[in-house]
Amino acid sequence: MVVLSFFKPRVPASGPPSAEHMAKMGAFAEEMTRKGHLIAAGGFSTGDGIHASLIGGRFEAHDIMNPGDGFEGFGYLQASSREEMIGLIKRFLEVAGEGECIVRPCMDGPPQPK
Repeated sequence: MVVLSFFKPRVPASGPPSAEHMAKMGAFAEEMTRKGHLIAAGGFSTGDGIHASLIGGRFEAHDIMNPGDGFEGFGYLQASSREEMIGLIKRFLEVAGEGECIVRPCMDGPPQPK
């Protein structure tokens, strides 16, 4: 199973993470990459984003000023089962700190007929 996970800390960051926290997160990311669980990860910058849409053949793109969703990072992860994925997310939260993850499964290929 492959998922995209978004992380929102309980308390928004008031500045850059400490060197100690970055070292803990780096070691965790290295371990998860070595074990084949972490495909990609990153943090979101504080800059404004873009909202784009195509509706009725009309394309629009607008700046999003301070979206305020509170999500500060993402991980693209893989595990052999849902239970293993839940364990990985629990370990991540223990390292990252208090907060929440929204985890969305990714398709392995085109949808199959039922």
